[in-house]
Amino acid sequence: MYYSLNSVCHLNVDCNFWAVLCLFGFV
Repeated sequence: MYYSLNSVCHLNVDCNFWAVLCLFGFV
């Protein structure tokens, strides 16, 4: 699950919101 979210974060590099969530690993 974490890996999937991590991939999403990489794909959405422009989205700072996703980046923060990815770093914290909440969503």
